[in-house]
Amino acid sequence: LLVERSPLAPEVRTSADDGSLCLACHAGTPDPPFDDVTAADVAAFAKGRPSGVPASVVAHMKDAGMPVALADFRPRETGVGRCSTCHMPSTVQDRRGAGTDADGHAAGGPRGGTHLGVALWPSASERHSMTNGCNSCHPTGGGDPVEAILDEWAEGDPDGDGRFHGYSPRGELLGELNAASGNGLRCARCHTTAGFRGIVVEADASGLSSDDVRLGEIVRRAVRLDEGITCAACHGKDGAGQFAAGANPLRLPKPALCASCHFSAGITFSDYTTLGTPVHFPQKELMEGTAGAEPPGSGFYESADHAFLADGCVQCHFDAATPGVTPTHDFQPKVGTCRVCHPAAANLDIPTFGNYDGDMTLEGIQGEVSTLLALLKTAILTKDPVATFDGTGFRRGGVTGLPGATAAIQRAAYNWEVVSKDGSRGVHNGPRAVKLLQQSYKEVTGVNVPGAVMR
Repeated sequence: LLVERSPLAPEVRTSADDGSLCLACHAGTPDPPFDDVTAADVAAFAKGRPSGVPASVVAHMKDAGMPVALADFRPRETGVGRCSTCHMPSTVQDRRGAGTDADGHAAGGPRGGTHLGVALWPSASERHSMTNGCNSCHPTGGGDPVEAILDEWAEGDPDGDGRFHGYSPRGELLGELNAASGNGLRCARCHTTAGFRGIVVEADASGLSSDDVRLGEIVRRAVRLDEGITCAACHGKDGAGQFAAGANPLRLPKPALCASCHFSAGITFSDYTTLGTPVHFPQKELMEGTAGAEPPGSGFYESADHAFLADGCVQCHFDAATPGVTPTHDFQPKVGTCRVCHPAAANLDIPTFGNYDGDMTLEGIQGEVSTLLALLKTAILTKDPVATFDGTGFRRGGVTGLPGATAAIQRAAYNWEVVSKDGSRGVHNGPRAVKLLQQSYKEVTGVNVPGAVMR
């Protein structure tokens, strides 16, 4: 039987249906942040009287990336604002019968909710074929906005593997909790919501330093929650605990939001060759014109203008300003946005100005860069027969960084990884991407790319 009377408010009969059962214990606690709710508030709320509970719960939902209007807070009637709706979705199959949720995932009996107490993100359904805290209710019918966002996020990812933004921390992190990976710091800060909030968003306000013992607690909590990047990572309170303007406020200013993770964490050419540290997400550095290792004597490097976009990555990857362009949470750029600056663009393969790969055909920048990547890969493996390629990067004796190879080979492999793992195939910064690949080819082989217009 559920405990219906709380020590905080023994004179009041609490209920799971309106959330007062949960709030009777969580009132006044900082995590989740109900420190503005008192036992008297819970007692009044349970009796149907005015209290601060509705506003506090709505603020909690907004901070979890689920903004609802105060007028929509109706836990008994619709389940909106009821703690168990998100924190106890019915995942088990028991004697009360099994069923499916609103999206067709396996669900348990009508009151067989999980007792984990965490809001299960839809990636749980992708991994375990069970219901989650969102699809328990969504979709609720045609045109459901939440359904649309979840579909965009799950199915619109660049590699098409159906996984949500970022990857499951448990699968990625359990083997990474060691000194070489900063005790999981590098992974947790960008692959988990708890890590992103604690290490990136709240670090300045809390005075968190790189050697703070709290970092270990944040990482362990992030792995334990098994929650990748969700709505709550980007949307909610800022580091000082304040909401920005708007219905669904961002935790960081737009230019800093994506760049907080989509940068290579300062992994330099020296890190690559000396420590064997692989290149990770160098988008920020490439856009700003600092990515890669310029071969000696290769001259001046031009850059594209994308680094000067007022809203940074968001301006192209979530364009809410250009007429005719519908922003979506798959974060894939739309050609309509490209045409603002590149009116001749028919697709994301932006027209370029020269035959940079030497194949006698003038292609878009993605076509030129793709061929250059293939040419440089072949040149590296031809010049260094000890080097191997594992599908994502180069190894020598199974080790990243190619120990024992010439500086030219190491630099070429590093530049190949920078341009390849940027993922845009030259769109982010075509001039620099092309020159890094061309000049690396020249340094390795001793000749220009045959037939190419050299930068």
